[in-house]
Amino acid sequence: MKLPYLLPLLAVAAAHAEEKTDLATADAYRPQYDFSPPPVITPQTPFGQPLENQFDYQRPWVNPSVAQNVSTNTTRPLQIEASIGNLGDQERLLYRQRGSNLYGAVQAYRLHLDDYKDGSGQRVHAGYTRDGEMAMLGFVPDARQEYRLGVVRDHIADDKQPQHQMDAVKTQRIVVNANARLGAQDQSNTINLTARHIELDRTANNYKLRTTAPNSPRVKMEVERSKTDLNADYRIQYGEQRSHIGLQYGRDSHNAERFALTPQGARRNAYRFADIHSDHYHLYYDHYWNLTPEHQISGGLSYDRLTADVKKKNTPSKIGEQNFPAPNQLWQQYYGRALNGKRTTSGVGAALAYEFRPSERQKYRIGVDSRIRQPENPERFTSLPGQNGMGWIGNPYLKPERHNRIAISGSWQGEGWRDYGKVRNGDLAGAWQIEAAADYDKVHDFITYDRARGQNSIHKNDGNIISRNTNATLIGAEISAAKSLTGNLATRGKLRYQYGENNGDHRPLYNVRPLSADLALDWQDYASFGSYNLGANLHYAHKSTRLDSDKTGV
Repeated sequence: MKLPYLLPLLAVAAAHAEEKTDLATADAYRPQYDFSPPPVITPQTPFGQPLENQFDYQRPWVNPSVAQNVSTNTTRPLQIEASIGNLGDQERLLYRQRGSNLYGAVQAYRLHLDDYKDGSGQRVHAGYTRDGEMAMLGFVPDARQEYRLGVVRDHIADDKQPQHQMDAVKTQRIVVNANARLGAQDQSNTINLTARHIELDRTANNYKLRTTAPNSPRVKMEVERSKTDLNADYRIQYGEQRSHIGLQYGRDSHNAERFALTPQGARRNAYRFADIHSDHYHLYYDHYWNLTPEHQISGGLSYDRLTADVKKKNTPSKIGEQNFPAPNQLWQQYYGRALNGKRTTSGVGAALAYEFRPSERQKYRIGVDSRIRQPENPERFTSLPGQNGMGWIGNPYLKPERHNRIAISGSWQGEGWRDYGKVRNGDLAGAWQIEAAADYDKVHDFITYDRARGQNSIHKNDGNIISRNTNATLIGAEISAAKSLTGNLATRGKLRYQYGENNGDHRPLYNVRPLSADLALDWQDYASFGSYNLGANLHYAHKSTRLDSDKTGV
């Protein structure tokens, strides 16, 4: 559904250290090109969200809306939202109730995205219909105990993705989440336990939502995934210092098969993921120290270990008399090595940060960290043979990425600043805010998608998609400012720059956004029927001249 560019900007710098845990996590970074569906919608998801769109520009902020103001400020149990725009429509109902020892929530939603015009004015054949429900129940027997259970069903139908060879006609997720808190409510001496289970069922094909050329094969993909995560952490406060220690375990089963439609019915011709079973262990320790009310340091250490077993790596496919290679045969052909047994990768992470708050209206932060990112299944275990550059062969022997990063940020507010569009104590001149951040990340063993062209350690030259390690540099910077012009009228702007370089191949990184700027003007007022708002946002994206446009690249 969306293709987020991974910029490490503000991964930890945008939040106060006391709000974070697992500072050296291995999950801070995502692949440069991500194929994941969007996050599920929970009661914590703000109202008035824009429709997900894989081609939309990276939004600089959540647009102000009456629905958002009501949902975040009301104490009424029932909230209903309905909106319609030029891209589509969405409806959402949320009911929350709390008693002396019990609390709960139920939710239902529907979102629909239509086709839209791209930057050149051409109609893009995209869209989807999404619906889901959620139920949650919490129990607080006393001040030192809390238990919560939630279930979410999320369904996305007819997700048109013209940038891919297939459209995801069905994506359904069932998420069950259980939490327990044993100890102080303020987390000063507390054990937290979490269990989560996700069932994913996805179907994609190249014929339902698009017209296939005559004599072109009709194919479909069936994906099944089951994930279980167990987390336990202990947090303790002593004086002006606080410590967290946590252990996480994840079990992931992932199977995806490609089928060709024949007169005899659907017949498998490849595995995308050949029944992958993974065990993921993560151990971390964080420490926070308030030296004075103005000065805080924080740091963390972590160890991450991932073991994957591809159960059907030696299972070939066959249609009639035509044979298709097993995953291990493909990996041998492209990388010169088959996968024998299980594959284990691991690494240590470390993070250190200093924060200075000279007043309630100023904040400065600098952080350095060295963290890993484990390779994901699409990067290392994809096994789709194809011709004319239509194949995709992952690399089982990818190493984890090592991100070595420094990030700085600062924020300043006037005495009249309360929030965007809101003035404190009538001080209109002081109703302003400025935020700035910059980030430099040197990545060793960066995982890149590429085309097989006989480069070092690649044994084929047929143009199929492959994965390999290289080195890269990621840089990000942004500055934003906001000001209330009157009690009803406010404006804000943001300037962002992102830079990515594939140092190993001496060429720009793909999927990096160009220099962009946003300027918004918003009016909000009250009337006899309630409140209303009007606004406009101007977005500018500079022409990108740093392109990985070589036809041998991705």
